[in-house]
Order: sequence, then C-alpha cells, then structure tokens
Amino acid sequence: MSGDTPGPGASVVDPVDGAAYGLAVHKLHTTHTSHTSHTDRANVLGEENR
Repeated sequence: MSGDTPGPGASVVDPVDGAAYGLAVHKLHTTHTSHTSHTDRANVLGEENR
C-alpha cells in the first residue's frame, strides 16, 4: 500500500480501519456515483485486505 491516505480520517486510524472506512464511504456514494480518486483507492485497499 502507498503512503497516501485512502480518505478523510484514515490518517488517524489503522490502515485496515481506513480501508474499511473507505469502502463504507464508497458504498454510500454508489447512489450518486461520484467516482473520485479516494473511492477508487478504497477499492484497491479493499482488494489488498481480502
């Protein structure tokens, strides 16, 4: 994983928690599908933590 922060607040939690947070945010955003870099990064982190 890169040193980039997956999303807001991820820098203050563990990497796994940050990924889980990012995935949760991504699921919430699927309704308006705002494909930002942080949602894409959350997907990558989710795949790495599987």
